[in-house]
Amino acid sequence: MHYETSTGITCNFRHEDRDEMPYVVVRDVPGIPGVLVYHAASFLMAAAEGRAFTIGPDWNDQEPFVIAIEDVQAIAAMVRSAVERKRGYFEMKWVALQPSDPF
Repeated sequence: MHYETSTGITCNFRHEDRDEMPYVVVRDVPGIPGVLVYHAASFLMAAAEGRAFTIGPDWNDQEPFVIAIEDVQAIAAMVRSAVERKRGYFEMKWVALQPSDPF
């Protein structure tokens, strides 16, 4: 599957191997050349939290680039529709920072 953001960034869904986590391949980021690969769960988490997704720079002369919340939610929708349900599932867990918590 393929999605293009309002700023021209292209995102492609990749899930090649049965045991591999699904990925989002990001290209054409303004100011950050090359191909970037992120776990699809990163976009799902950002969409679930209602926040933008920041792409960090590789070098000191580059600036971080922020993908808008609307585009993050569209990318997450692309991931949800593209993933094959029989190959696994996404799970979010809450982990206490305080180890003495009883749950």
